Amino acid sequence: MIFYYIALAFILNLVIALVVSLRYKYILQKVDVKITFLSSFIISGLAYFLSYLIPFKGGAILGYPLAAKIKENISLKKSYLVLFFENIFDTLWQIVIIFILLFFGKNKYFDNIILDIVLIVLFIVVLSGAIFKYENVIRFFIWIYGFFPLRLKNLAEKTGLKRIDFNEELNRLKLLFFTKGFLFNYFLLSSIIVFLSPIIILCLTKSFSYNLNYFNAFFIYWVSYILGRLSGLPFGLGLRDAAIGTILYSYGVQGYTSVNIVILQRVITFFPFIPVGLIYFLSYGKSKIMKFYNEFKDKKEE
Repeated sequence: MIFYYIALAFILNLVIALVVSLRYKYILQKVDVKITFLSSFIISGLAYFLSYLIPFKGGAILGYPLAAKIKENISLKKSYLVLFFENIFDTLWQIVIIFILLFFGKNKYFDNIILDIVLIVLFIVVLSGAIFKYENVIRFFIWIYGFFPLRLKNLAEKTGLKRIDFNEELNRLKLLFFTKGFLFNYFLLSSIIVFLSPIIILCLTKSFSYNLNYFNAFFIYWVSYILGRLSGLPFGLGLRDAAIGTILYSYGVQGYTSVNIVILQRVITFFPFIPVGLIYFLSYGKSKIMKFYNEFKDKKEE
């Protein structure tokens, strides 16, 4: 085992965590919430930690809003506005990644010119729809998340939006997508995350003397990530790990080594957010955090 590559993977994940925190701070500024970079980093760490504590999809939905409320007393309505934007934006670029993976990864799994044509046509249709029917695309993605129209409105009421016209908040959400300067900067920060993340897989395979190329690592990382996200489990726990191990094995990595890489990859993704979240969780007080959680839970049940 070459420990240099493992250390490099830890450093890369730290850089990614810093970019994630910067991105969160940046989008909060667009909804008139100003916090320090350190606060954004702590909120991200606490949200990551809470996502593992709150069962199933609840962690993804409640993690950031709950952490932001605890750390900086950020209103739930603004936290959910940010959450909806991030989920819609992330889904859009993940669709692009799926097309890329299918088109360039087909050499291993497919070999059919008809499939190439279908993928290109589908990509053009999706891209054209996103450009010319932007408002409908946004509404569609809100709908497929299972919140639109009733559940999203009900959730909005429980986060303090019941006195505000819901359509006004939806228009504000759409405004973020139409602000070109903001969208470009947000896209740039997201691109750093997208292209740096697979290098962690690349480093881990090299640490066991397997020489996969960058696209192999890109394929492994994002296929497993998307499958994990679809599972509804916190950060794809279990399914994502199984996907990484299975694809590594299909690339010729021995079973035992694949398991080691999967374990190391999961441990590395815990750093630095899990330690930061755990420290803040313990220092702030478990009872206080659970009180916040129970209060919000009670509102949902009313």
